[in-house]
Amino acid sequence: MEMLLLIFMLVLNFIISWANASYVGRYWSESKEVGGSFRVYIVAGYIMAIAGFTMVYGYILLLISPTILQIAAVAPETILMFEQLSADLIYLFCVVTIIPTGFYIWIRSLKTFWEKKTLANGLNS
Repeated sequence: MEMLLLIFMLVLNFIISWANASYVGRYWSESKEVGGSFRVYIVAGYIMAIAGFTMVYGYILLLISPTILQIAAVAPETILMFEQLSADLIYLFCVVTIIPTGFYIWIRSLKTFWEKKTLANGLNS
């Protein structure tokens, strides 16, 4: 059951990252022309997409690496230490990148809602 939940979360994370990358790609050239906080907003979305894809690909590699290491006759203790260190590094990378960019996007959404008080802007915040 846990493996099914993990796979579901990885698929969901991949879909969200794909949507972030698609949004950023549509507005990338515009953000170069406009500049300012809009450019920072687009770059924050770009960083979020990179972190999301990295988390998905990293955990897929973590799922298949024990099999490869067992074939290479690596000691089980070494495999466990490798898995723990790799998982911690992936988590650390994603937290260090996702939290600051997420706060920036959230604060910008609140600012937009404060300036234009509409239902759509309120639900987006």
